[in-house]
Amino acid sequence: LFEITKIVRNRIGLQVRKYVGTHLSLFNTPVRNTMFGRNRNRSKQDHLVLLVDDDKGQLDIFATWMAAVRPDVYVRTATSVEEALNLINAHTFSLIISDYSIPQAGAGLDIFEAAIQNGIPKSNFIILSGTTDNLPDEVRLVSKGDLVALETAIQQALV
Repeated sequence: LFEITKIVRNRIGLQVRKYVGTHLSLFNTPVRNTMFGRNRNRSKQDHLVLLVDDDKGQLDIFATWMAAVRPDVYVRTATSVEEALNLINAHTFSLIISDYSIPQAGAGLDIFEAAIQNGIPKSNFIILSGTTDNLPDEVRLVSKGDLVALETAIQQALV
């Protein structure tokens, strides 16, 4: 007999907690969600990450991949420079990953400058691009589609 049944929905999935009486926990097992072979348990050191790309479809896929690769992050997304700048002014991000061309070439550098002005270390900003033209040396560049290099860059930024 369960007197209280509580179902909690969070970013990881469903977690069901059933209590007998007021404080005795009879069952407390999170539903495991694995994606890309990784366990999605949250750590105590969660990070807030901003992903910026003007292609909404790519952004959704990227956010899903990011949540699987780094279950210790909370992901926010922006599809324009203006939206990204508003989020940067409103939140403290641990990491920002931005497309270089949003939609015009070099717009990602505007986001980079705003992030630096808001106190984000240069090493915690990653530009995704297919080109290396006109990028300052201090910008961490990862080629679009190179998920191994991107995962390594994310790991280095979020130590």
